[in-house]
This record gives sequence, structure tokens and C-alpha cells, in this order.
Amino acid sequence: MSNVQRHDHKKMSVVMLWVILFMFVQLSNESIIQLLAPVMVEYYGVTMVKISIIVTIGGIVFGVGGTIYSVLTEVLSMRQLFLFGIITFCIGSLIGFIVHPWFALFAVARFIQCMGAVCATGCYIVLVSRYLPEKVQSTYLAVSTALFLLGAGLGVLAGSFITNYLSWEFALLLPFVTALAIPVIYKHMPNDRPGKGKLDIPGAVIVSIGVIFSILAISLQNYYCLFGAILFLAGYVMYARRRQNPFLELKLLSIKGLKLTYVTTFLLFGVQYCVLFLLPFIVREMYGLTLLQTGWLFLAANSPALATAMITGKVVSKIGRNRTFYLGWSLFFTSLVLFTICMGAPLYFIWLAMFLFAISNPFLYTGIVTAASGLLPDAKLGSGMGIFLLMMGWGNSVVVSVMGLLLTNRLIDFRIFPYISNGADASSYSNAYLILAIIFFIVFLLYRYVHGNKVYKHEQ
Repeated sequence: MSNVQRHDHKKMSVVMLWVILFMFVQLSNESIIQLLAPVMVEYYGVTMVKISIIVTIGGIVFGVGGTIYSVLTEVLSMRQLFLFGIITFCIGSLIGFIVHPWFALFAVARFIQCMGAVCATGCYIVLVSRYLPEKVQSTYLAVSTALFLLGAGLGVLAGSFITNYLSWEFALLLPFVTALAIPVIYKHMPNDRPGKGKLDIPGAVIVSIGVIFSILAISLQNYYCLFGAILFLAGYVMYARRRQNPFLELKLLSIKGLKLTYVTTFLLFGVQYCVLFLLPFIVREMYGLTLLQTGWLFLAANSPALATAMITGKVVSKIGRNRTFYLGWSLFFTSLVLFTICMGAPLYFIWLAMFLFAISNPFLYTGIVTAASGLLPDAKLGSGMGIFLLMMGWGNSVVVSVMGLLLTNRLIDFRIFPYISNGADASSYSNAYLILAIIFFIVFLLYRYVHGNKVYKHEQ
């Protein structure tokens, strides 16, 4: 609590409002990119699996960059990190707007944009844990995942308005709103440097290249990239064994239950991101919705997640984090079942599935974050949660890329449910959600095995 006492609670409350704005715009921007994926398929004349690279860049940078930012919170001040993040976010967005006619250059601009944007999520868990009282930490963690869904709603709506009345590339300029936060961040954000850690730059580079190769191996169906991924990731394992403070502390994996918790994280967030990736294609191809109509649909379905987030802290304190996770899992799994069996049915069934998906996420996110952090010693919170963020981002990218590959090559274009008669696309999307439901059931089994009967020290 010493850090909390050193910083004025009122100032931190003001700072958190602007941090939340930064995170909201970052998440909204990712939702806009997802919304525009079908538009970009037509604009660039490429396949769904290739355009998934533009979407999964966010997942790649989120995983590796989030880990880097998490480690840097032990080296640099929060003020320095957030100022760098906001400025880089804006610069990358401007470059993307300028070079958008060229696919390769636009992909590079997306990378720069995401390098800045990931500061919001990479530093958020550490910021909340280090500078806020324990009694409000669960609420802020739940708010962060509610913003993920609210950003998916308002972000899609804003992107659809801009695209409808201007052109899709103007939606890329939304991140400039975050520049409004710079004065408050500079004045009130904590500027103390813990000075305990040191960023392992060679290790970060090796891991980054390995993760990028693993995504490209799937997206481009390239065996050379697969070989590169294996080579670099195996090389990092040997490298880390010889380093005293490596980029990813693999020694933490010896903590009982932590490896399976990271696997659970990989699968959980991969399924979550894939649901959002598929939705714009479904409502456009299956139901013929315009971008503007899609925006309203996302907003109507996702806004209730904010209300769920506001009560998550009370739910955790009343029924415990495990039951909170199971509540979120049950709602999420029900939504996947609805997507599977109602594909091609009236649109309100899809809205109901989206609604259940949205309200489940604050419970799920708070449950898995606190479960993972509860396994880590306090001195290794930054490093351990850095690996957690890497697994989140890696899961996002891999699952989306695999699903894009399956749909592009029509590998799941067959009918399982005879009553689904809206053509091949309906069966393909139904099968896609069936696969996600199976993966998500594995998530339940893994979490139950590791955390089912576990009591954390702060729950005793």
C-alpha cells in the first residue's frame, strides 16, 4: 500500500479517467479495423486470410508489446510510458491515413500505430495494482474489459458513420482524440521510477520475431515461416536459460498451475477475439446489413457490458472469483451455442448471442486475471503478467488466423445441422462457432483443473 499512499487518490482518479479514455479509443480503433475488414478485402482485392494480417497485427503487437511495456514499468515511469504510447499511437495513425492505398505500407503503419496503442493495455494492470487501493482494483479491471465491448459498439458505430459519410480511411484518424489526454498525463501521472528491472532487448527481439513468424506461417501457409518460428522460439528457450533476467522469465513456469493458466488464457482470448472478427462478415454477408446498421447493432448488444463491469467487484466479493469466472463462462458458452444453432435465423437471435457474449466478458476477464496474478509472487507480478499479456495477444492472432484459413479455403463448408438452409456461408459460419464452442469447453476444463478448489491468500 506504500505506493498507493504516496499518490493522491483524487489525482489518481483524474488520471484514471484519461487512461480509460486512451484505452477506450485504442479498443475502439481495433473494432473499427475489424469492421473494415470486409471493406478492405474488396478495396485491396485480397483474400480473407490475407486481410486477417491487418487485424492480427494488433494481436501480435498486443502480446509482445504488452509484455515489453509491462517489463518497462519496472524501469521507466508511468508518465514516460503513457506519453510515448499516446504520441506513437497518433503518429502511426497519421501515417496509415497517408499510405492507405498501398497494402504493405498500410500494414507497416498499423504496426507503428499498435506499438503506441498497446501502452494502454500493457501498463493498465500494473498501474491499477501498484497505485490504486485493493478495494477498487476489481472494479477497474472489470471496467477495462467492459471498455473492450463498449469500444466494439461505439467504435464500430463511429467507424460506420465516418465510412458512410466520408471514406473508410478517415476512420483511421480517430486515435488523435487521445492527444487530449497529454496535459493531464504529463501533470498528474506518477513519475517515479522503480528502477528494479532492466529490459532484455535481445530477448524481446527474438521472441517478437518468433511470434511474428508463427502468425505468418498460418496466414501465408508458409513452411519457411513455420521453421523460422520454431527456430527463434527454441532459440529463445536456450538463450533464456543463460540470462539472469531474461525478457520472459521461463522459470516462473515452474509455479504449480501457471503453465496451464497461460494455456487457458491463450485459448480463452483467442476464442473471444475470433468471435468479434467473424461478426462483421456474418452481418454483412448473411443479413445484408450496412456499415451503419452494423454499428447500431454492435452498440445495442455491447453497451450492457458496462453495467456488468460496474457490479463485477461486488459479484467477486460476494461469490468469489472462481464462481465469477464460471458465471462468465456459462454466459459466453451459451452465446457460442446460439451462434452455432441460429446462424441464418432472424437477426434478433444473433443480437441475443452478441448480448450474452458482451455481458460475460467482465466476469471472465476479472476471473482469469486475478487467478493468474494470484499464482504469482508479488516481486514477479510485472514479469508474470507480461507473459499473460503475450499469451492473450498470441491467442488472438493464432485463432483468428486459423479461422481465416479454414473459411478462405472452405475447409468447413459442409452442413452439420440440416435445418440451416441459408446456403454454404451459413453452414461455414455455424461450423466456425461450433469449433469455438469446443475450444471454449476445453477452457472450462483447464480452469477447473487448476483453480477449481484453490483459495487465494486475499480470499482467506
